[in-house]
Amino acid sequence: MRLLGIDFGDKYIGIAISDELCKIATPLDTILSDGSEITKITELIKKYNISKIIIGNPLNMDGSISKGTEKVNEFIKKLSSIITIPIELRDERLTTKEIQSRMIELDLSRKKRKKKIDSLSACLILQSYIDNHYEI
Repeated sequence: MRLLGIDFGDKYIGIAISDELCKIATPLDTILSDGSEITKITELIKKYNISKIIIGNPLNMDGSISKGTEKVNEFIKKLSSIITIPIELRDERLTTKEIQSRMIELDLSRKKRKKKIDSLSACLILQSYIDNHYEI
């Protein structure tokens, strides 16, 4: 059993995956949000035998629904029409800022940060879910 974490964005979609015991999330890839993302994600589901998808929910800071949340919900609707595994939303407020801060602390250049930010955000979303739902 593995989990797939997704950080959905207008341009890029960050992807992370759990180990088979659902203990550790690892950044996997960043894919373009170009119309082929559903196909690419379904391929990952088959390749890694994914049993559940965790998608970041970009709420406003006050907890209300944002424009990003509406886009995520549209994406989930499309994905749900093709797959049968469960999809859960996970609050992702401040995940990108947290990842950026960590990468700055590691003294990574802007170029390197830009390449990794989405998959690392997906990883943080997924690890947060794992930490709250699975015993370590």
